[in-house]
Amino acid sequence: MMSTPAIRPAAKNRPARSSKPNVAAVMQLLSKLTLDMDRIVDGPLPRGEDALVLADAFHVLQKALQDLRLWLMAKREGDWLSELIEKLEAPSTPRIFRTEQALNFIRQHRPGILVSTSRKVLRDMEKAGALLRVTRGLYVNERASPPVVIWEVAERLRMGAVISLHSVLGECGVLNNPTDIAVAVVPSCTRRPKFEAVRWPNGAVFWFYQVDERFFRTGPPAWADVCQTNREYPVARAEAALLHWLHLASVKRSPLPRPPLDVDLSELDMAVLKRLAHTWGVLGHLTTYREKVAAYAASEERYEAGLEPRDSPGPTSTDAGLSAHARLVDKARRLRK
Repeated sequence: MMSTPAIRPAAKNRPARSSKPNVAAVMQLLSKLTLDMDRIVDGPLPRGEDALVLADAFHVLQKALQDLRLWLMAKREGDWLSELIEKLEAPSTPRIFRTEQALNFIRQHRPGILVSTSRKVLRDMEKAGALLRVTRGLYVNERASPPVVIWEVAERLRMGAVISLHSVLGECGVLNNPTDIAVAVVPSCTRRPKFEAVRWPNGAVFWFYQVDERFFRTGPPAWADVCQTNREYPVARAEAALLHWLHLASVKRSPLPRPPLDVDLSELDMAVLKRLAHTWGVLGHLTTYREKVAAYAASEERYEAGLEPRDSPGPTSTDAGLSAHARLVDKARRLRK
């Protein structure tokens, strides 16, 4: 089962932020990194041990530079800034901040601080790596433990968003080619689904698909049939995620192709799947899809037995398929302008 990707790897054994960093050690690390880069870049494409050495050096250097920035900030502003950043690690501190929430957090720790100063402190905390600005007005607490995962931010980016489609089906093992892109569905009253991509400065990508509001109603079926109840943020069940995909693929001019046929439907609860499909009016799409999956599985068995050539399972490369449709949507938008 694929684990949910974190926004940034958690740093282990962090040193106290208020302690003076070893500047000489940082400079020595810079010299070593320069030598490693000269040796690796002059040679062939980094592979194996060289690639690991380079990645490890960058990771260590990044942590050392963050420590140096925090120490310089504390030296300029005072020890209260180091204490403020340490408070970000407290369990009671929010994991995700709106801009006003972050400014209030600063003012609570430093009563009477000027508005302009609090905004400058917020920018300094972002530069030091204590906060990550994922989009305008939204920050992730990089000191939170356990680390914030990108799925947590979906409902903050778009109201009512639920993680679904490729993300859920890849995590539970239904898809053979899971994607690192976070994919969510958003309730909409329009008949034609819309697609939107949100890219963050650190390279993370969110893709939002609008679907009909009936797929989000809390009446029958029970909410436990639609979303996973053991999550602290909205994540669809695999059964609901598959039906979201089938519905989107069936809509005229949909930005999403049908699901691939080389899937493992044994991971799904068929009773819940049929109940949801009947309630949402997509039972016909589900029946047709299951028949195609069974036919493809049978053809694979005949291929392995050497009786016939292999059939195409459809769009098996999830990332490539999503990227292609994203480019088409962007091109259509440019033509309409």
